Amino acid sequence: MPFTISPGVLSREIDLTTVVPTIATTRGGFAGPFLWGPIEDPLNSAVSSSSDLQKIFWKKNESTAVSYLSAQNFLLYGGTLEVSRIANTSATNATTANTTWGATVPGETVLIKNTKAYELGFDEASGGLVTSNYGPFVAKYAGERGNSLRISICGPTRPEVELTGTYSISGPSGAATSTGALVNEELRVGDVVSYMGGTEGSPVPATAVCINIAGGVPTFASNTSAGAVASIDNTTLTRLARSSFSQPSSHMIGHVSVARNNAEITGFMTRFTAQFEVGDIILIGSDSIRMTIASINSDTSMTATKKSTVTLSHQDFSREWEFASQCPADEPSTSDWAESIGAENDEIHIAIVNSDGKWGITGSESKAGDVLEFITNASVAINHDGGKYYKTLINNSSYCWFMNHPQNTGETVSDTTESSWGSEAGNGTKFPSSGMRQTWDFNGGVDGTDISDGDLIRGFDRFKEPVDSDISVIFTGAASSAVCNHVISSVAGYRKDIMVFCSPELSDVLSETNQASNVIDFRNKLPSSSYASMDSGWKKVTDGSLTRYIPLNSDCAGLAVETEDAFGAFYSPAGFTRGQIRSVVDLVFNPSADDRDRMYKKGVNSVVRFPGQGTVLFGDKTLLAKPNAFDRINVRRLFISLEKSISTAAQQSLFEFNDDFTRSQFTSIVEPFLRDIQARGGITDFLVVCDESNNTPSVIDNNQFVGSIYVKPARSINFIELNFVAVRTGVEFSEVVGQR
Repeated sequence: MPFTISPGVLSREIDLTTVVPTIATTRGGFAGPFLWGPIEDPLNSAVSSSSDLQKIFWKKNESTAVSYLSAQNFLLYGGTLEVSRIANTSATNATTANTTWGATVPGETVLIKNTKAYELGFDEASGGLVTSNYGPFVAKYAGERGNSLRISICGPTRPEVELTGTYSISGPSGAATSTGALVNEELRVGDVVSYMGGTEGSPVPATAVCINIAGGVPTFASNTSAGAVASIDNTTLTRLARSSFSQPSSHMIGHVSVARNNAEITGFMTRFTAQFEVGDIILIGSDSIRMTIASINSDTSMTATKKSTVTLSHQDFSREWEFASQCPADEPSTSDWAESIGAENDEIHIAIVNSDGKWGITGSESKAGDVLEFITNASVAINHDGGKYYKTLINNSSYCWFMNHPQNTGETVSDTTESSWGSEAGNGTKFPSSGMRQTWDFNGGVDGTDISDGDLIRGFDRFKEPVDSDISVIFTGAASSAVCNHVISSVAGYRKDIMVFCSPELSDVLSETNQASNVIDFRNKLPSSSYASMDSGWKKVTDGSLTRYIPLNSDCAGLAVETEDAFGAFYSPAGFTRGQIRSVVDLVFNPSADDRDRMYKKGVNSVVRFPGQGTVLFGDKTLLAKPNAFDRINVRRLFISLEKSISTAAQQSLFEFNDDFTRSQFTSIVEPFLRDIQARGGITDFLVVCDESNNTPSVIDNNQFVGSIYVKPARSINFIELNFVAVRTGVEFSEVVGQR
């Protein structure tokens, strides 16, 4: 209520319930090579389980095994992992043929790293520019895996209509003339037409297939088995419904035969070249024997992918789209939106297929020809909210991007009345129907050359900005000292809210001699920093029937987030209670006591395998060279946690007045939070100062606000001294306690 001139009561609410939120710091970050998934896009590549990792990044091979297993190893300890996939710039996405409908020429090679790259470079709606050199579809991500994809599109049924004008057909030759007919607008190669012949009262039905339209003159091939007459004059024809999804036997021409244990399908008065495409399913006989077409040899001969198990002679037959029986939706037709504005045939079905069987993953094997994903009723038309519905659905796929509209979708060059695929539905717009059946294989996908240090640095730089990546730990995997140095100095040193976990290179510890010296040499190449920690080496792990080496930094980072989750960030993630390393076949380097002493002086935390006690992280130092509280992992992570939590709470004071009320409110928020940390053992004492002593007039005039939080952190035990004292009989313990 505003200020009142006359007497009254002013009510105002003041919220003093704000608390310091507990900010979890159990989210990790990692950059490395993988075979699939978005490149340099960690926020959209977060995983929390091995199944998530497998789903997004697929399998591993020799070049990606260490990265894959390191990421998988971190997830054993809990937490969430943001993965920045790395690929050399020589990598490419697989693409389909170029924009000409039915073309076999591969599209131009392209590297699309992630969603943002697609939107900025290739999405017209977002300002990107697509040239005609790119195929209609591009694999979602770069790599050879995309070459195992196939995409098949099935359009709606061409409706059954009475043709304009009249036709005269001269007997078995099939030559046709017409009066007032709109041949090029109404007929395509492969259309089936029907007419009535014979005498009045005794009509003889007959059908014909339109096999050629040249210069506006159709030529028909009569189906004599259906009782065609020798010739007809001035007869109106009916174009029967024709479907790419399924076409019944009544709309097919002739009859077919197939011998047992034979893959050849022979025809009698058939027109295979006009009515079938490779990949179609032919259904033969009343029992609908299914055979997939592998090749079309002539109008009367086709070859199936598999041999027939029965003998069938002179049988009726029909066809269907290769994936019709698996499709979860009915035959595509016209959307409600298109119908409301008088448009037609805007729906399509899309099947994305595992073309060669290489898409299977352990526990979920996919065979060649299996459908990976259906996109059904993908409308070409603008839908009710004004969006291009089909394109949105394609781009939501896990497997491909939409790039260009296929052109020349009609079956005749002179097809002018039906708009090409990709047009926006307007009043009366007619979209292609029966001609809309096409299958493309993807090719041209390349994994790229071996990654370099520069590639890895570029991947880790994706974690540099806190607003883009909310993580608390980074592990470097199998990285050189140059990469580790960059991550420590330029990423962690810039953010100051994360810890980096590093390991020496495999060659440093695989040597039979000087292992400790090699590790120390590696550490000496790294900077002094409380935001980094280094372990002593690598471990052996099982990978199916193989044994592989992976660096221990993913374990150490995992122990840090596991410790925080179970105890608190202020507990040390080392030792026999909280420092147990998992999934260890053996250590590449199991340091001796002398080795441990030498390395610990340099801030290297040994990982040691103790007989009967497991494999343990046996140190909790940071890489800070100057001895102080921040040379311990638990203290550094305590302060990261405190700073994140209190900074988040302090944002509530932004744009308020720097007065006694705001300062008092800040103090009342922070002190209970710190008391809770103290009660849990994280700190021994604290003091919050936020008053006129540090918020001076000059501070206020500079639009600043100062809160000083003094903290005494709890220290972890690194050294234990046990004194065993022998005492003479008759001597009281009080007489000797404290003596040496």
